[in-house]
Parts: sequence; C-alpha cells; structure tokens
Amino acid sequence: YDYLQSVQSYLAPPITAAFLFGVFFKRLNAKGAYAAMVSGFIIGILKLICQIFKADFDQGSLIYKFGNWNFLYFCIYLFLYSIAVMVTVSLLTPKPSEEQIKGLTFATTVAEDKAASRASWNKWDVILSLIVLAIILSVFIYFSPLGIAK
Repeated sequence: YDYLQSVQSYLAPPITAAFLFGVFFKRLNAKGAYAAMVSGFIIGILKLICQIFKADFDQGSLIYKFGNWNFLYFCIYLFLYSIAVMVTVSLLTPKPSEEQIKGLTFATTVAEDKAASRASWNKWDVILSLIVLAIILSVFIYFSPLGIAK
C-alpha cells in the first residue's frame, strides 16, 4: 500500500499542477505545462529509484536522505516545484492567443458556455450527486476519530 501511494505521489503533482493552473491561469501555455510535467516526472522517477535502492547507499549520504524522505512531504514540494517551473516557463514564452483558450479557463468562459453547461444536467443529476456526496461523507465520518470504527 505504501509503495503504491508513494509512486502516485511522485507522478501526480506535476499533472495536478498543470490541470489546476490550466483551468485557473489563462497565461499558462503548453511549453510551461510540458516543462513542468517532464521535469517533475524525471524528479519523481529519481526519487522512486533512490527509494528502491536506498539500502545500497550510505545512511549519512544526501542520496540516502533523498530516498528516505517521506513521500507525503516530497509530493508537496514536487507540486510547488512544478508550479514554479510551469509559471516561469509560461511567462518567459509567448502567451496563448485568446482564440486558443476561449472557453477553456474560468476567465475566458462566456454566457453561452455557462448556459450550455447548465443545460447539460437536470435535477436527477443533482440528487444523485448529493447522494454520492452523502455516502462519501458518511464513510469519512465512520472511519474518522469521531466515528464508530475506532
């Protein structure tokens, strides 16, 4: 379980950063997202390799410490690194045209986009979504320190 979670934490932060900033930051461009995802992937794979082979390294060495670093802390810094690379590269390269990003970010949506989105769901979609949300919340509470499953 820990291994699976650590692998996901080495690969997901650059993808998450690219997705979130792609939706909320209209100045972001493909070169910035690509640079963040590739460099983040390389760093994540290096961390995974160091984690797998950390027993072969001297315990006082920097590479051992890197491999032994908790994956949850590492993914936070990898996420922040990915954001920094993405924003820096995007600001240093030409911004996308308004036509390229029309309707793709919150800042570029128009009334027609919002109307089309609203027309795509009905009251049953909302009701079923609330049921799923209630189930998730119930499971969360059940397994939390406040819940029954202690």
